[in-house]
Amino acid sequence: MTDVFISYKKEDVRRVEPIARALANAGYDVWWDHRIPPGRTYREVIGAALQSAKCVIVVWSTLSANAQWVLDEADEGKKRNVLLPLLIDDVEIPYGFRQIEAARLVGWSGDTSDSEWEGVLSAVQHFVGRAPGGAPRPLTTPSHAPPPPAASREVRSGGRQLAGPLLGVAAVAALGAGGYYAWQSGFLTPPSITPADGETTTTPPINDVTAIDTQVTNTNLPTSTRRDVQVPGDEFATYFQSGYVYCDAKLLGAFWGQGIGEAKATVGWKILNGLGQNVPAILQHARNAGHTCEWTDTGHTYSDAERLAAAWGMNDPYQAKLRTAELYTLGRSDVVLSALGGG
Repeated sequence: MTDVFISYKKEDVRRVEPIARALANAGYDVWWDHRIPPGRTYREVIGAALQSAKCVIVVWSTLSANAQWVLDEADEGKKRNVLLPLLIDDVEIPYGFRQIEAARLVGWSGDTSDSEWEGVLSAVQHFVGRAPGGAPRPLTTPSHAPPPPAASREVRSGGRQLAGPLLGVAAVAALGAGGYYAWQSGFLTPPSITPADGETTTTPPINDVTAIDTQVTNTNLPTSTRRDVQVPGDEFATYFQSGYVYCDAKLLGAFWGQGIGEAKATVGWKILNGLGQNVPAILQHARNAGHTCEWTDTGHTYSDAERLAAAWGMNDPYQAKLRTAELYTLGRSDVVLSALGGG
């Protein structure tokens, strides 16, 4: 069982390393690599680590505060009451996580005598159930960490460089800080299915939803106005680069009877298999069925609501929240972002 699971944005890996190393040196088993061994699934490896971790540390930074993967991993820790937030930048903690006091490690470089760090260790002790101490635990080097200079690389295993850091690079690039989405989507071997007309014979990684495509293909609903960007073999990266947002995945998941992560994987799979043009029509079916999004699904903050209220001539930020949720439900997040000055 993992002692500590660290959720962070992969671009922050060098800033997170002192935290991970200090915890390992304190005798705690730390999960922060998110590497998938050959022959294993995301659910088996990353999902198991996240679910079994006694403490889930989320590292809030300028980048991670807007990263949906990190938000979902933090939400999992919050649901199990094992979330420990750390700040490495002066950023506003995302909506929904502000009730939990965050340790401030802005500028912290590894000084274990620092009072803030001592507070972190005390919190970890509380969650894990044992005091720091004992032999330091091994700490892996994340496969997405920048490689050392060529001159300093070692040649091992009879003159061959270890291949481990190269395995699963595409998956790690898609997962970013962690792999909760991949676990939530349940990448298990599905039953064999018969493709509907126009579909490829590639087996989707989750529940069979091809019948819905068959129904939608024969309608006159509008096709996609989004970019069907493809990242070969990677459903999640394809989803995130195609312009869909969390609210879209929530609507689709409710319509398909799937979790939000599963819906994201489904959308990515459809785009990769030439069915991306069906997704907007299915979204419309979901809206017609009465599925909606809430303010908390938009990822915006209270200060955003205040700005939107001013931009839209409203007297109450609550009214702006309602309108924002409605716009996201209708697939018009661009209107909100434009009002905030983001497009």
